[in-house]
Amino acid sequence: MFVDVSRAAVRALETNIDLLGATTSATVLCMDAMRYLARGEGAFDLAFVDPPYASGLVGRLLDRLHGSGLLKPGGYVYIEESTGNE
Repeated sequence: MFVDVSRAAVRALETNIDLLGATTSATVLCMDAMRYLARGEGAFDLAFVDPPYASGLVGRLLDRLHGSGLLKPGGYVYIEESTGNE
């Protein structure tokens, strides 16, 4: 499951999924990640958190993942965030 609010990012994901031949095992949604998580659908082994830098969303996303059971026990979260030097 891939969720991104950017239409360009979603198109790139869909293109790469097609190139890899993973069309039956990967789903891409163009929507806000917080809205998606609020739906409470499924649980993840791995979550990539890469919100726009300086958006303040990392903490909110982590709280939602942790407090909702959306991250499976032993699951991993990969966070990409600015170092402030950009």
